[in-house]
Amino acid sequence: MLASGDPMFLMLPDPANEKVLHPGEVLTSTPEAFEAAIEAPIAPRVGEELNVYAEVSGRFFQQSARLTAIRQDGEKKTFAFARVGQAVSADQRRNYRISSVTTGIVARIGAEERCPVLDISSEGFGAIVQRRYEVGSLVKVLLRFWNEDLLADICVQTVQARPDGKFRCGFLAVEKNSPARVALQKLSSSLHRSQLYHFAGAA
Repeated sequence: MLASGDPMFLMLPDPANEKVLHPGEVLTSTPEAFEAAIEAPIAPRVGEELNVYAEVSGRFFQQSARLTAIRQDGEKKTFAFARVGQAVSADQRRNYRISSVTTGIVARIGAEERCPVLDISSEGFGAIVQRRYEVGSLVKVLLRFWNEDLLADICVQTVQARPDGKFRCGFLAVEKNSPARVALQKLSSSLHRSQLYHFAGAA
């Protein structure tokens, strides 16, 4: 797991404490340590122990790792990690939100057009909106990615004010096995595949 050139995901909590996977690429790897490049504007702390994920032969694995250094070379930022323990299976991956910050995905939320989508999971997504929605209310959402569509009334789960006057909202498809959940599963799977293809050089 985590060989040089492999696509990977670093898990960090977002402001709402949701688990979000940020895609990257392993640059160098040894049995004890590895370095990775990550495009998303993240700021983990050196010394922090984090979880890294990678897909190997169709299976998802988790590796605990301690961040030992952050290096900046022009616009390129790399992260050095020391492995902690052995890689283990991560079959519950569908509960994770996958970062979409660098993809430019937008959604229509209520009457607002082109709201930036921050992350997507099989149960919901996070986005930036102009107005403060009421937690627990239902909002009509249109979200498209890779020919997959979500058009449904989605529940507002969290609302957080931003310094720029906008709001970061978490949206949840409450009912299991609903058409909205099915659409979100397809959307998150498409995003996951596109991230892997991008960092594997197949995009």
